[in-house]
Amino acid sequence: MKNVNVNLGDSLFFDMLYTSHYGLVYSIVFDRIKSAVEAEELTHDVLLRVFDRIAYFDASKGKLTSWICAIAKNMAIDYLRIASKTAKKRKSFTDELLAQGGTVSFDRHFGEADEDERRLALCEFVLEHGSEALTNEQVSIIQLRCVEDMPYAEIAELLGITVDHARVLHFRATKLLKQMA
Repeated sequence: MKNVNVNLGDSLFFDMLYTSHYGLVYSIVFDRIKSAVEAEELTHDVLLRVFDRIAYFDASKGKLTSWICAIAKNMAIDYLRIASKTAKKRKSFTDELLAQGGTVSFDRHFGEADEDERRLALCEFVLEHGSEALTNEQVSIIQLRCVEDMPYAEIAELLGITVDHARVLHFRATKLLKQMA
């Protein structure tokens, strides 16, 4: 690191970095991804990366702000690439699930190592195509079980029902969705 006098473990430096560059980084990220929630998360990730890699900043090659902006742009572009690939996988999965009556090879669409994406795609399918046929309680259980990966005991406690009732509701919802597809 040249011309930057900072202790990498210094939380004061991170606070200063965060405070002074948050708005700029957020605007760069939001301009590209168009989602306030995701822009806030990615802005935080960008500033953490800047902090982690501050040792690689060379002031003789440009200003710190320019370096931070480049990192923000690159991370936003990477985010969009990943989001685009994921959206294509989900659409392909949903189309096949509708065409095949609920029996689809997850691995063909998402790969074996991407279980979270598979679970999320299935939940999105449920919420998009099955919410009219399901009770609010069944939709809640599908969301909690699939998206949050919550165990039946926690679902039951949250909804004020028994564990067995939570399992039955989940089973019936899943069965109904398969019949719909």
